[in-house]
Amino acid sequence: MNYLVQFSLKNFLSFKEKETFVFFNSNDESLKESLLEVENERFTLSAVSAIYGANASGKTNLLKAIGFLKFLLITTSSRRVNEPIPFLPFKLTQNEPTTFEIIFISEGIRYGYFTTFNQEKVLLEGLYTYPRGKQKKVFEREYLNEKYVYSYSREYQSILKDIETKSLPNKFFLSTVAEWSVLSEIKNSIDFFENKIIINTDYLNPNWQHYTAEQLETNEELKNMFLKILQEINPTIKNIKSKVIRKQMSLEDFPSELPIELRLLMGKGESVQTDIKIIYEKDNLILDLSEESRGIQKLFEIGGPLLDIILKGEILIFDELETSLHPLLARKIIELFNNKKFNKKGAQLLFTTHDTNLLDLNFLRRDQIWITEKGRETDYSTKLVCLSQIKGIRKDENIQKGFLQGKYTKVPFLTGSHIDKLYGDE
Repeated sequence: MNYLVQFSLKNFLSFKEKETFVFFNSNDESLKESLLEVENERFTLSAVSAIYGANASGKTNLLKAIGFLKFLLITTSSRRVNEPIPFLPFKLTQNEPTTFEIIFISEGIRYGYFTTFNQEKVLLEGLYTYPRGKQKKVFEREYLNEKYVYSYSREYQSILKDIETKSLPNKFFLSTVAEWSVLSEIKNSIDFFENKIIINTDYLNPNWQHYTAEQLETNEELKNMFLKILQEINPTIKNIKSKVIRKQMSLEDFPSELPIELRLLMGKGESVQTDIKIIYEKDNLILDLSEESRGIQKLFEIGGPLLDIILKGEILIFDELETSLHPLLARKIIELFNNKKFNKKGAQLLFTTHDTNLLDLNFLRRDQIWITEKGRETDYSTKLVCLSQIKGIRKDENIQKGFLQGKYTKVPFLTGSHIDKLYGDE
């Protein structure tokens, strides 16, 4: 099993002070059937968490931070000597370092990783594991008095100490160790970042529509699931036909006015085209995907990876889930993750959204709803709060209305009088 448990960040983009997001559950007794039981742990986790907030309040920046940490760890090996570390601090504290902390479960074992860095060097870094709930240090690395000081638990000392000389100030030790060691603790940690966290805006991911087309062509189980979702949107859909066409590029595929050197370079790649047809019950009506609505097209863009993530038990991080989707489809996606019978391996979904129709305590628990705010009151930095941390919210409260009125934040979306009219209040 693989889970994201907790993530903290400080001094990154719009986040100035330390803010923490968790998948942990509160004492809320509602919708307990959707919670994920974690083997060998005493806590439960949410399968789904939603982040709301006004425009430019920092919702997306939280997701970017997780993706940025993933990027740093995966690309560290390619960083040259003295090459700056990518660094995106809060505008008013650019001389201070950035800190990330993450707790996750990889292959059934809980890990804690943290790092503090600036553009020049990694200042602090550590990896801990928690077998049977007891904390055990894998390594710590700290820059003190112009040099690095390393420490390990006894069983890792002989294995990791020799790798110290291979580590550079602008490289993360976790990534360096992964190149030189086969320790399961290191392997599982790097694998979690590289393969278990999937981000829809991550440039490292392939074209998602191509991936969906390939899965529909080769994976019968996934195709049947996908077809059922389509039929819930439109019951008259009968079947799907999908084909991926790969072609090695040649000089003739490019305009002749391009320089020959450029055509030779581009000709080393391949083109990938998808041919997707949707078959309807009525009179054998067949439509090309390009003829369908934007909502159906969007489903084909995200559907393959989404179902694959659920089948494999991975973590999907999705910015603006509702974009171009019918509200009922966004709701259906959330239901798939919350349904234990379907989500058998405990996949998780963390998403940002403006769709207030999802703000319903009969659909999402209070500890599944997070809110960002940023403004004069927060020193123009992003603050993150979970609805379960706000006192006085009744179980039958209309949180959609309360959120739009600004009851849970200092930044209302609309004025109270407009909201009252929207809901028909006198």
